[in-house]
Amino acid sequence: MAYFNEKLYLTISSIDDISLFRRIDNHIIRYRLNTTEYESNFNTISEDILGEFSVTIDKWDIIYLVYQDTSFNLILLLLDGDEIKSIKLTEDPIPEIYYLNISMCEGIPHIFYFVSTSKGDGKYKLYHHNYDGRYWNTYIVDDIRVGKLLNPMKVFNRDGKLIIAYYNGEEYHILLYIS
Repeated sequence: MAYFNEKLYLTISSIDDISLFRRIDNHIIRYRLNTTEYESNFNTISEDILGEFSVTIDKWDIIYLVYQDTSFNLILLLLDGDEIKSIKLTEDPIPEIYYLNISMCEGIPHIFYFVSTSKGDGKYKLYHHNYDGRYWNTYIVDDIRVGKLLNPMKVFNRDGKLIIAYYNGEEYHILLYIS
């Protein structure tokens, strides 16, 4: 049996068009299926992805795709039909990010990820970016320490509230963000 560890993202628009996103080498490829006309196509969305990426869609069918580029900047792409808008979220390059998540909560995109504070000491910071309508804001949510491995983080959207679940050392943390 073949096994692969490839992350895929699916979005479904309000008219049931489907987009599948996958990483191939340093590229993010988008496969589109128009369910009304039964047409499909694909195109390269980015050619400079460093590691992880995450995708979500809002109620206006705008797709939000966030990734870290090969220059170590955090990039947000807004895909509105065939139009792509790129927003650089970091002023300066940042260390490699882990467990990148983007989630929509009441029409506002929220981005969460871990960054190692230094090599080999098992300390990480949990960051949160959100948009207030004019500016992108960055917050440090928590300083965490890991044992042998950095455990995954999961972001849930429930009734207008964001719930973030992650491990800090040996303890399981659940944070509630109210949007």
